[in-house]
Amino acid sequence: MANKNYFSRMFGSSPDKSLQKHMQKVHECAEHLVDLFESMKANDAEAVKKAQQTIALLEDEADTLKVAMRMHLPQGLLLPVNRSDLLDVLRQQDAIANKAKDIAGLVEGRGMRFPENMAGDVVEFATRCVDAVEQARKIVNELDELIETGFKGIEVSKVEKM
Repeated sequence: MANKNYFSRMFGSSPDKSLQKHMQKVHECAEHLVDLFESMKANDAEAVKKAQQTIALLEDEADTLKVAMRMHLPQGLLLPVNRSDLLDVLRQQDAIANKAKDIAGLVEGRGMRFPENMAGDVVEFATRCVDAVEQARKIVNELDELIETGFKGIEVSKVEKM
């Protein structure tokens, strides 16, 4: 039993599930940007405010997950992936949620409006951006399989095709 504890401390547990939970929250945050811009296009200030508040709440939840992951990231000698790489991915994910919150705050706080002939394009652009975040979420969700296979084989091909 003592050896098991020693080895689990030495190798550390895989943080991929925490990274996946954080990315899911980031994705939810980004998804609401489309709602925000659709509400803006419809000149519905109340719905814009609601979308902004939802984005701010989701970003705060993502920050809570980020802090928890950093605090509980194993200090073991051998993580399945490089610690600094994990923290870099976490920072990049966090930047997405932060940008969504910043955009929503600017749009709502300034009561921004786009010209009518441009509003549809803005919604389409936001939708494409959220599609990119969805693709990133799918890739992060494959991380546990990649770790399990040692970043070899079919899983690598699957992620490369994404």
